[in-house]
Amino acid sequence: NRYEQERDILTRKLATLESLRPDLDIQLVTVTAERDQLTHEIKNLHKQIKKAEGRAEASENRLRKSERARATIKQQLEQALAFSRELISDQETLLRQLAERTHETSHVVRVGSENAVRMDTLRSKLKGLERGAKVQ
Repeated sequence: NRYEQERDILTRKLATLESLRPDLDIQLVTVTAERDQLTHEIKNLHKQIKKAEGRAEASENRLRKSERARATIKQQLEQALAFSRELISDQETLLRQLAERTHETSHVVRVGSENAVRMDTLRSKLKGLERGAKVQ
């Protein structure tokens, strides 16, 4: 009797499980398909991550290269500015020297003109003396 009860219980459980089997088979197929799809998506995401990492590394390399170029250009600019300041200083010195020489030249020209006027005056006086001496 007990054996028959257990057999009935097990038979009912078996019937229940067999009635659930088609739904479970469908769920298994669905879950397996979802798993396969997710596995495929994971592979694609890994590929995208690797590509993104490659692009990020390339961008970092370009950034470092740009920073080095910027530092070099900044250094060249500083050198150019120092050279320009030196040129300006040299030009200012040359302009001062030119102004001094121009002043000296104008002074020499003025002295030369004054001497020329004196010489003309002396020549005129000398000619006057020569005429006076001839007349006597």
